[in-house]
This record gives sequence, C-alpha cells and structure tokens, in this order.
Amino acid sequence: MRSNHTPLKAFLGIAAVALVASGCGASASTEAGPTKEALKAGLAGSPPALAAQQAQMGQILDSGASGFTKALSSLHGYPVVVNVWASWCGPCRYEFPVLGNASLKL
Repeated sequence: MRSNHTPLKAFLGIAAVALVASGCGASASTEAGPTKEALKAGLAGSPPALAAQQAQMGQILDSGASGFTKALSSLHGYPVVVNVWASWCGPCRYEFPVLGNASLKL
C-alpha cells in the first residue's frame, strides 16, 4: 500500500535542499567585526574560566574533538555559543561579525 504522504515528503525534502543551497551564496556582510583589542577590552574582568578561553582567541585548537570537549566542559555553568561555519557560506560570513559585536554588548 502506498502512502498519500510520499509526494508531500518529496516536496518538503526538495524544498529544504533548495532553501539551504540558496542560503549559502557568496554574499558577505558589510558590517565590520570588532577588533581583537576591542574584544579583549570588552571581556576584561571575566571569571578565570572564561579568561583562560579568551586568551586563546583567534587561535586554532590543535587538540581535535577531545580538546574542544575539554575546553567546553571548563565553561560548565556559563552560557556558551558554539558557531560552526564555513568560509564559503555567505550567511556564515555575515553572522560572524554580528556575533562578535553582540559578545561585546552582553
């Protein structure tokens, strides 16, 4: 017996793929992100666990997933935003300076 929902599922699947593909265009943000100095000044006086993570700002974690998990677990009890992005994704590049500026306002 064939389900009546099959065409709907196919349409929703195609629509989702099209939506994701259209969102990853080449557009970039015109908003400038904060400088490293502005971020450091805005984050001055942070608790020790946060300050330790902020000291690594702009560096690549070379310890892989286990290092990321360890860094994340050291921030237990603090609100954390993990931003996963790609350089080829337009919306990703747009939100990066927005998140940086938002972090200064919190």
